[in-house]
Order: sequence, then structure tokens, then C-alpha cells
Amino acid sequence: MFTKTLLIDNYDSFTYNLYSFLSDVNGCPPTVVRNDVDWCALELTEFDNIVISPGPGHPASERDFGISSRAILQGGLPTLGVCLGHQGLCQLFGAHVVLAPEPRHGRNSEVFHNGRELFAGLPSPLSVVRYHSLAVEDLPDELEATAWTSDGVLMGVKHRLRPLWGLQFHPESVCTDHGHELLANFRDLTPTRRKGSAPRPRRRPRTLSPYVVETQRIERRVDSQTVYERLFAHGPNSFWLDGSSTVESEARFTIMGDASGPRAEYVTYSVADGTVLVHRSGVPDEKRRVPFFDYLDEQLRVRAVPRSQDLPFPFDLGYVGYLGYELKAEADGNAQHSADTPDAALVFADRAVVIDHADGSCYLLALSEQAHDPDNRDWMRRTARVIYRMPVTTDEAHPARPLIRSAADPRMTLRHNRETYLSKIRTCLENIRVGETYEVCLTNHAQIDVEIDPVQTFAYLRSLTPVPYAALLRFDAADILSASPERFLRVGTDRVVESKPIKGTRPRGATAAADDALRQDLLTSEKDRAENLMIVDLVRNDLSRVCTPGSVHVPRLFDVETYAPVHQLVSTVRGTLRSDATAVGCVRACFPGGSMTGAPKIRTMEIIDRLEEGPRGVYSGALGWLSINGTADLSIVIRTMVSRHGTVSFGIGGAIVALSDPDEEFTETLVKAAAMRRALTISTGRSPARAHSVSPQTESATIDRAGRRLSRAELGGVEVWVCPGVPEPMANAELVLAEALADISHVTTPVVVDLCTGSGAIALAIAHARADAGVHAVDVDPTALTVARRNIERQIRLGESPIVLHETAVTAPNLLPGLNGTADLVLARPPCIPEDEDLPTQCGEYHRRPVVGGAEGLKLARQTIVAAARLLHAGGSLVVEHRPGRFTTALALLAENKFFANATTHFDNAGEPTHTTCARTSVQYVPADVGPEPDPCAPLWAGIARNGESRGHRPTIDRRK
Repeated sequence: MFTKTLLIDNYDSFTYNLYSFLSDVNGCPPTVVRNDVDWCALELTEFDNIVISPGPGHPASERDFGISSRAILQGGLPTLGVCLGHQGLCQLFGAHVVLAPEPRHGRNSEVFHNGRELFAGLPSPLSVVRYHSLAVEDLPDELEATAWTSDGVLMGVKHRLRPLWGLQFHPESVCTDHGHELLANFRDLTPTRRKGSAPRPRRRPRTLSPYVVETQRIERRVDSQTVYERLFAHGPNSFWLDGSSTVESEARFTIMGDASGPRAEYVTYSVADGTVLVHRSGVPDEKRRVPFFDYLDEQLRVRAVPRSQDLPFPFDLGYVGYLGYELKAEADGNAQHSADTPDAALVFADRAVVIDHADGSCYLLALSEQAHDPDNRDWMRRTARVIYRMPVTTDEAHPARPLIRSAADPRMTLRHNRETYLSKIRTCLENIRVGETYEVCLTNHAQIDVEIDPVQTFAYLRSLTPVPYAALLRFDAADILSASPERFLRVGTDRVVESKPIKGTRPRGATAAADDALRQDLLTSEKDRAENLMIVDLVRNDLSRVCTPGSVHVPRLFDVETYAPVHQLVSTVRGTLRSDATAVGCVRACFPGGSMTGAPKIRTMEIIDRLEEGPRGVYSGALGWLSINGTADLSIVIRTMVSRHGTVSFGIGGAIVALSDPDEEFTETLVKAAAMRRALTISTGRSPARAHSVSPQTESATIDRAGRRLSRAELGGVEVWVCPGVPEPMANAELVLAEALADISHVTTPVVVDLCTGSGAIALAIAHARADAGVHAVDVDPTALTVARRNIERQIRLGESPIVLHETAVTAPNLLPGLNGTADLVLARPPCIPEDEDLPTQCGEYHRRPVVGGAEGLKLARQTIVAAARLLHAGGSLVVEHRPGRFTTALALLAENKFFANATTHFDNAGEPTHTTCARTSVQYVPADVGPEPDPCAPLWAGIARNGESRGHRPTIDRRK
């Protein structure tokens, strides 16, 4: 006996998870149709019941619900609506669908139920996963509530007379308990009319081609970069897929080659005109108008070979390259934007060198129509001779870091500036709030007009952080430099498919205890787990489209993988390909990777197209190889630079969910941009030479950054970079971030960077980027209090790392009393001009704060210094920032304050004061509830009013009380 289900797909990204569960409980796969098919063309007599899937939008929308309404009202079969299906069922009988108390996406809840029918035999409460922004209220008499949350949100209904049921939560989620049992109960509520066994998929015939792969093993441990530079760096359309990570066992293999072989091809594709262009050496280019995935599948089929049994890796030659994001137009997406690079570019590699880093051997691979092909044997002899002449290495070389160097400082431009990007994040949140999407992976596009040396830059990029999927593609279309840690898809020789989505990141801690605390924080973060779960459920859905029903599973959920600079929350999803499916078919079903789109994928890609207003190109596509033996291994294209025509570009972004904070999300993009920029090199036609390098022991140095003087000072082992203030907030402060990070990337001691104007979030970003050096910073501006509290409480809880406070607000000790006595360093800029007594009391704004003079200015300056004193612990340090020509006398007189000693005013090369440093000498705090009186600084400020004659000098005062 088996039950046949009609599964109506409301263009959701979890429908095929229901498909998989229903296949298990029914004994045969359901028939899936989308909600815009012709209802009259469906033969309902072929089915026993109907399941209506979740989906984006509102059930009142014809586009969103389609034939689902007719299935409920006219189907005449037992029907189960899930999420949107549940809402539509309720609305059709008179209930109201309204905004839920809060959006709940990828988050667990306890659900109580009546224990009957769908819930028969299940515990109450039941732990379930919810994905919804809308909820049902005001049930009519025809409908009966069957399940609800502790706060009264309806989770289940049944029709009192008809065989209709609804579930607001998702029984098919990997984190919902007893999901199979729920669907089995629905099956048992269905009269079964069918006997026999379900039909099995037909095995796709596979015809082996006349090709053979010849191999040769060379026992010699050599450096990957040396092999690439000696053999392939100057060849046409070369590739270097670098395996240098210890996290992935198969990342022990490096694959490299080019398109110089006699059977090699360089293949590109344009979505806009649907044309495949095939370039072969010595013959005219071939053009074919055919969908690219169809072309790729055909070519791999006609060249198919059995796996080489004597190789320890699955790669048996084949296609190597990238699939750009805009190829989504051939995988359920729209052709909305056109990239300036090909939408796909791959080399058909008929020859390659593979390095096994585990045993130090090299393998030479060559494709031919016959064994012992003379041309291939000659190539192997010549290649082996070159390898044997290379020096033996014990470890991979770590090249000197190439830095930006040019006469004119290259500037980074973003497609969307801060305000525009924040606005787009808010639009994402509104789409989430009204149920159009659960998660949006929004990205920005960064561009720098600069020439690079691709090989040297990639060599540095791979040395920064060994990752499983580092890659260099030197193609005619562009140079691609990737440091991706994320697996998109691997198809093994056993036809097992694996994807490893990454969502959730934390920096490494300065000590073992702090590192473990950060790891645990990531592991238990509700926001990060929700992001990760949404993509895990999406990937399960995509794989279920091509895998044997019941084979898709999650062997590792919410696993923390640790790399040199970060911890990442990674899950592993696996399944077994159906006998009629291929590796290319699997890629098409899953493309683009859900971790770069969000969910539901199709609707969310439409939102992305509207918001991003331009193509992503190579970024967020896939990169790697598809072999002629039916295997494949591809990464998600993140942390990747594209260099062409004197311009380097890269994508930066993050997942926006209901719990996202716009400022935090934008800051995260800046951190990612800065990390990419650190690896850049400007090609000068000679080997890269080290740019300016400032030793941590150097007492002071100044670097001119496009007219902004950036000064450095030592402060108790902490290196402080200060950019002088300017009268107006920096409109391009986000661009300065990457420049400053490039300047300090060599520092090994704790670092604090303050870009002064408009820089609170940027100071946080820089500290986050340098967390490997034990740096933590907190912006305690009241406007960023939510962010500040979250960061500061974590740092106080860890108790291991330096705490740095930036832009101390006068009210900060009152707003965050737990900070008192905790700070190692305070960066302060009193929002006033106390020396200018001739200024009016109110004279405009400086960084969104009033700029005042006279007595009011003295009062605000005094309060700021007192606030700093409260925050610092004994031995902590204060840095007071200057506007050029301001505060000189006041800052020098800090030495007379009982709170501070060793005050030194610092100047740049042009003689402008940049900042003053001094040390906290006691812990005589001013209680938060007392306020600034009695004023310990009164003598100081009285002296300021009398000593204007000191202005313009360079006082260095070293006094101890």
C-alpha cells in the first residue's frame, strides 16, 4: 500500500523537504506542481491527498497562493496546509491573517496541542521550528484551534466538517521534533486506495568515451607556488586550486594547470545571448546557442571516463573555472543584470599537476585517446624534469606580505554608500516583517582602480589564512583570486553529495579562555543559529530535488570550525544522487548557493535584484572543478577578488534576518572589505617590494593618506593611530577604514584605531578585524548604545582582553555603570572648544554634537574628562583628540589633574597637534549618581581660562603627583 500526494509548491525553498518526508511516510514520492499551473489540467483522481507548501507573501495574493485556494475549496481531498498553506486555509473560511507579534524565522518554539489527529501520540509541548511573519487570528466557528504557543499564537487548525488541516510551523525542518510522525498521522487520516509498489527512477545510461587518463606519480615534496610559477604562470588560462587547509581532509590536494594541452578548451558563456564560446588553440572559435548547464552536461557525458583507481583524489581531469551569479537565470532566477565578465568561464583541462600535501608527492595527469600517447609521455617527462629540479621543501613557503604601493593612493569606491546600504537593510527588514522573505543575503560591491601582481597577491592571500578552497584563475576574462572557506557542492565517486553552508562568525580570542568563550558565544547565539538553520533547510530542499528520497540528512549541525582568524558556524548536509541525476544536474538544482541568496530563494533573489541594482558577477557564484568521471567539487565564491583592466573588485555582504541590526551589518561589510584590501599589490613591472613598514617599537611615525595625516603613538604596549579631526563628519569614513587597516596590518601588538570624525562604528570594525591581536573596542556614544552594551558586556564577561572605549560620551558612566573601572584605554574628544571664550554658547555641530565655547564649553569639557576618569582602571590610559589648533593648553594641563599623569601632546610632521596621552593614576571614581560635582578638575579648568598664552607651543609635561 502506498499513498499518492499532490504537493503544491508556492515557490518556496522548503517544499522538497516536505517531498522527502512524504516520500518516506507514503511509500512513494509525491507529485510536485507549482501554484501557477493550470488547475483544470490536473487529474485529481490520481491522488489520495494534497499538501500545500509554505511560501513567501500573503495568501490573499493570487501570485503568492495561486491554485492553492482552489485545492482547498474544490479539491475534495484530505488537505494539509503548511505555514502559508495554513494561513490561506484559515483566510478562505473567514479568519484574519495579520502581522505576527514578531517575525520568527529559523527559531524554535514550544507548541502545545490537543493530542488528536495530526498530533496523536506526540508529546506536548512539542519543539518546532517556525518561519513566519504573519499569523492567524479570529477563527470562524467552522475552524477549530488544535495547537498554539505559550503566548497564544495559533499553530494548528482543523475544519470541523471537512478533511482540512493546517500547521503554522514547519514539520519538515531538521530541528522540528517528530516531523515524520506528524506527516504519518496525516497519511493515516487519508483513505488509501492504492496497492503495489511505487515506480523507481530510471537509471540514466552512461556511455564511456574513448578517452583514457594517463598518470604518473613523482615522490618529491615541492612548494605549490614554485610549481605554479615554473610550469603554468605564463601559460594560457591557467588555474591554481590550492589545498592548504587542515580543516578539510580533501584540502590536502592542490590542482593546477592551463589550457595549453592539445585537447584543452577555454569555454565562456553569456546569459544575455545564450551563447557558449569555445576557444581551442590553433582553430577558429566555436559558437553554440545552448543553455550552459545543458552544454556542460553533454560535454562531460561524451568525455566520460571511469575513475582512476590508482589516484588518492577524485579529480580525473575535466572542467575547471567559475560559474557566475547571473547564471541563476538558468536555475529558477531572472536575467535582471548583466555582468562585465562572462557568466561562466572554465578551462577543459586535458593535463594537470596535482600535489598531495600529506605525503609530499606530485601526480601528473594527461588525457588521450590511447594509452601511452607519445605527446603525453613527452609532456610528463619534461614536467617531471622541471619538478625534480625544484628545491625540496618541508613546509609551504610563506611569502613576504605585498602591500599597496603607488604614487597616488588608490581609493576604494562602493556601489552603495553607508546611508544607501543602511536604507537597503531596512528595506530587507520590512520585507521580512511582512512575510516576503525569511532571510536576505544582501551584498555591496567594492572597486579599487589599481594594478596588481595576481600571483604574488594570491600567494599572500593564501598565507594569511589557509582555507580549503583558495584558488587563482588567470583567465582571459579576468584574474580571480579566491580565499573561500565554504564548500558549495562535492559529488564523490560514491555519488554522495555534500554541502557545507557557513553562517555565523566570531573572531579568535587573545587567550585560550577568551577564545573558548567566543566559540561558545557563537555556538549558542540564537541569531547565528537561526541564520544557519534557514540555509541548512534550504540546502536540504535543493539536494532533495536530485537525491534519492530519504537520503538527505544532516550529519553535523551547528558545528564550529576554527581557522587562524575566526571561528565559523558550519553545518554539513549530505545526500545520495538519484540514478538518473548527474553532477551538473545537482549543481543546477542548487545554484546559486543558498548561503548567498537567503530564503525562500526565488523570491529573495528577486528582492536582491531590486535592491543591489547591479550584477554580482563572479562573486557568490561557484568555483572549482567538474570531472569527466562524474565527480565535482565547488566552493561558494566569497572572499574573492576579480582583477581586470586595472581594476580590482570584490563583493561584501551578510545575511539580513529579523534579528539583524543595520549598523552592525554595515560594519561587518567594512571589516570584510578591509580584509580583502590587505592582500592587494600594485604591479610596478618588477617583483613586489615591501611598502612602508612601521615597527611596533618605533616611537612615532606619520603616514600621509590622501591628505589625512595619520599619526601613531605607543601607549603601554597598545599602538594607537589617530586621524586629526575635521570640521565636518567624513562622508567617506567607510573608505578610510580599509586604508587604515592596510596601514596597521603588520602590527602584532594590540591595536586601537580611531578615525576621529564619524568613526564610532569604524573603530569597532577595526578592533574586530584585529581581534587576533587581542583588541576590543566599544563605541559608547549613546546613539550606538545597543551595540555598545552587547559588545561591552561580552568583554566584561570574558575578562581576558583589553577593553577600549571610543568617543566617551558625558553620560556613558550613567548609561553603562558596569563599565566603571574596566577600561584599559579611553579615546575622548570633548564636544566643545574651551579655549575660544569669544565663541557664542552654541556654535553649530561637530559630529552630530553641539560645539560650544565660553563657560558652557568649559563645563562640557570638564564633564568629559570626569567621565573618562570614571571609566578607566588604575593604570589605564587616556587619549584626548585634538582638532588642529584646539585644546593644546587644556590638554597639557591634564598633568595637574589628580586623576592623570605623564601627559604628552603629540604633533604631526606639519606641526599640528594630533592627540595627548596620559595615564590614570588612581581609582577614586566619581560615583555615577553624584554627577560632576564636587569637581576634581576645577583647578585645571580654571587654569585653562588663564593660560591661553600656551596655545601654539608643543608642551610635553611629565609630572607625577
